[in-house]
Amino acid sequence: MKNCNYKTGKRIISITGTPGTGKTMLAEKLAQKLNAEIINLTGIVNKNNLYAGIDKERDTKIVDEFQLKKFVVNLIETKFPDSENIIIEGLLSHFMPATHIIVLRTNPLVLKKRLELRGYSKAKVKENLEAEFLGVCLEESLGCKNILELDTTGNVNLNLILNWLKEGGRIIKEIDRAEDFCEVLGEF
Repeated sequence: MKNCNYKTGKRIISITGTPGTGKTMLAEKLAQKLNAEIINLTGIVNKNNLYAGIDKERDTKIVDEFQLKKFVVNLIETKFPDSENIIIEGLLSHFMPATHIIVLRTNPLVLKKRLELRGYSKAKVKENLEAEFLGVCLEESLGCKNILELDTTGNVNLNLILNWLKEGGRIIKEIDRAEDFCEVLGEF
């Protein structure tokens, strides 16, 4: 359901990553620099009931990706027809129409603390740490031309992102945290 290299004459940036990696915060900072509109997928899903059901065991909504994508495309075309820069932010944003994808990654020790502070159950924390370890969002984004893998454990260098966007090139920053994941996942 991936839609890379969306052709509208707009720069559409997808910011994706495991919960707790800083998608919303980065979207807000980047939007200020680029004078961009933000499409928050979580808000859209909740406000418009774009989910097929609820997985009680995993404590999560089952998003109707087809309806979400249709909604987002309509939003881009009708609400933001004159916007040059649009940021789509959320866990599933890499499945939405985009010209650029930024995949956020966070050290598992830090990510675990962030998820616990959100009140996630032990099982949900573990599931998200496993997804981060496997690089699920990055893996699902591969095949797209413009992907940036970005470490958000500490401060994010906005200039790095702005330069990457300006150059339009493909950068995949390899992040190896195997030892950290072994330490964290051993606690479960």
